[in-house]
Amino acid sequence: MTFFTPSRLVAMASEQPVRRRPNAKSIGWAIYGVGFAIWFFGYLRAGHAPLFDWAGATPWWISSFVPNLEAELGLVLMFASMIPTLPWARLSAFSALVVLVAVAIAWWWFLAWLIWRVI
Repeated sequence: MTFFTPSRLVAMASEQPVRRRPNAKSIGWAIYGVGFAIWFFGYLRAGHAPLFDWAGATPWWISSFVPNLEAELGLVLMFASMIPTLPWARLSAFSALVVLVAVAIAWWWFLAWLIWRVI
């Protein structure tokens, strides 16, 4: 008795492979990889001037990681890669949008406070 009878072989050959959508974790890792490549390129090369004065506002060991605009963009992408992997990313699209807008407003409020009060 064999496991693969002719009728079973025909049934297996006719089945279409199931295509899966990439999950949030793989999308997050892809964004992280792109961000790391851009940051590494910016870290090793002399590029454009940074948007933020890292040397004036942070200790030397932090400012040494972001010498130019390219390194800043890479860091932004690496931090943004965490968003798809967070638990609320599995919520509905509207709920995720509401949380993202709330986080963005809080972040811009903090930056405005930092600029007006501290810097």
